[in-house]
Amino acid sequence: MYEIKVDLEDNRLYPHKKVIEAYTDEKRGNNYPREKGAFDDTYLNWYNRCRKNKFNMRARNIVRTRAIIKGKLTEVIYYYADVIGTNSSGQEEELQLWFGVYDEPIFNKKIDKETDQYVVENVRDHVRKYELEFTQENIDKVFQYADDSTVLTVKESPDMSLGYPVNDVDGFKSAKFIQLLEMGKTKRTLAEIMELASNTLSGKKTEEQKKEAEKQADIAEKIGEPEAAEEIKEIADIDDKVEVKTNTKRKK
Repeated sequence: MYEIKVDLEDNRLYPHKKVIEAYTDEKRGNNYPREKGAFDDTYLNWYNRCRKNKFNMRARNIVRTRAIIKGKLTEVIYYYADVIGTNSSGQEEELQLWFGVYDEPIFNKKIDKETDQYVVENVRDHVRKYELEFTQENIDKVFQYADDSTVLTVKESPDMSLGYPVNDVDGFKSAKFIQLLEMGKTKRTLAEIMELASNTLSGKKTEEQKKEAEKQADIAEKIGEPEAAEEIKEIADIDDKVEVKTNTKRKK
């Protein structure tokens, strides 16, 4: 476990500080009151019981995926963690939260006839935001909260329900996204994936290796990497006549 600072004013964990900023920003929420839910009371009660002692954090699940950020498909990281406090009786109390992701409110506005100014009428929707792009610095920061029990997951997209578990910790940290997907789907390590690619590059193209390359090209097509798919087929010396499956369904 890793010790963290939890202060209600300076480092509040819930709601996310960017959510608070959205409500207080005069151009967006203009101090429109945020409707509190049951988890607000859960968080405050937990914090007040444990605030006099140290807090620790342990990541339960770390996820690598890709999301649209500022119009660009970007690799991101987020994680689910236990924040562990100790109450006045010396008992540990856990609070589970997602980190690296939050839902930003989108406000409806209308013209105030008396002031001729826009005023916030309500919250019409929320937009999912991701804070941690996949970089070596960010992955190292996240892994300071990990231990041997932490589950590592790769998702083709954030909307994917479960994703694929990855057992190769070092590979999870360093693999390219297409390699990581292959690791999750085949339960192989990064070294095994790279060895297969190396055998293909060296000209040892058995039928099994060609089939493996076709699968990798298929994955590249599905995640929106047609150039990578073509490169894989070219390296593996796969004839263009070989059909590579895509997400496109035949019309009946």
